[in-house]
Amino acid sequence: MLRNKLETPLESATRATRTLIDLLGQDLPSYIWDDPFVLGFIYQAATAYAIQAGVAGDQLHYLSAMYLDLFEGDAEDILSRSAALHLSKDASFHHGSSNARRFIGAMGRTPASKDDATAIEANRQAQEAMLIADSSAPLTYNEALYIYLYDGLFASELRKRFPNLVERSG
Repeated sequence: MLRNKLETPLESATRATRTLIDLLGQDLPSYIWDDPFVLGFIYQAATAYAIQAGVAGDQLHYLSAMYLDLFEGDAEDILSRSAALHLSKDASFHHGSSNARRFIGAMGRTPASKDDATAIEANRQAQEAMLIADSSAPLTYNEALYIYLYDGLFASELRKRFPNLVERSG
């Protein structure tokens, strides 16, 4: 995650999290924010981005501010559900959290990601994309890697959970 020098750490972390949400598309049905996997992925990614950006203070405080910006009127409800699922050790929530950690780790090229099959495949796909990239629409390696990791660790699971979303957008 790159931080714009004009942004505060909290703004930078919120922007990075918003990108994950925006990639889901416009006019999402509200039931997507009831899904434990989705909540776990976003909760963990928001936390990791805040830590990377250098946000200081209590986790609940900065997540509340981030969620208010991201979800507006639904922020308190979505954060409360996320926190409850986190504390209850819900398997789907923790699967989403684990995938977000893998996503962040692979983007940061942590040692743990070198053996991750999804990260290895995303790296291969990103390298292939660089070979066929059109110079009129340049795509950096990191952008390609982000897209393939996002698909492999988040979007692919959503396609299984919400096949009607794929039909809506297709």
